[in-house]
Amino acid sequence: MFALAIIAETSREPADFVGRAMQKGMHRMEELNYWSKLFRTTKARYLVYGTVLVQRHAAEDIRAPFTVRLQKGPDSGPAESEWALNWNSAASQPGAAELVLNSCPKLSPYLHLAVLHRVQDGGLVPEQFLMRVRHPFESECKCPAWVAQMLSHCTGERTGLELLGTLKEHQIVQQDTEPAEFAEVRRALIASGFMSVPAHPIPQRA
Repeated sequence: MFALAIIAETSREPADFVGRAMQKGMHRMEELNYWSKLFRTTKARYLVYGTVLVQRHAAEDIRAPFTVRLQKGPDSGPAESEWALNWNSAASQPGAAELVLNSCPKLSPYLHLAVLHRVQDGGLVPEQFLMRVRHPFESECKCPAWVAQMLSHCTGERTGLELLGTLKEHQIVQQDTEPAEFAEVRRALIASGFMSVPAHPIPQRA
């Protein structure tokens, strides 16, 4: 059983790949025709260049296998790759929800939150929220308003369960929000590098 991480660096459209190969003049026409036919048959949209990391699980390992794709950032290197493998391995273990809920999350120092406002009743109201980091990997994600509000409470002083209680108390999330559902959202935020837990700190940017 294996876990797989793909760290993408660049991507090209198939036509661009074939065109560059023709310009170099280092390939026979039969090869170019074969590639063109192959890309059409498989309906390939992009050719991705990057690194593939494979982690083999021991026979007694009870982790669920995972596959993740990450976009290389300006300073992504071996330490960042190891962080990604370690976190996703921990998040695949039985009881991962408890790990997330019992840890004190902290915002990534590399996080940016952009807020788009619109006019309503003569005033500006927030409408869209966009999170972005460039370290440990490039990641960008739109989020609902409650996630943006939650971020201000992630100071590393309260556990996930305590934060869930605070969000319910202030009616930021619904009262019937299940801890497991809340943990899943936080697990995705950690995997994207928007926040971290003490057991898996984000590597410092070189």
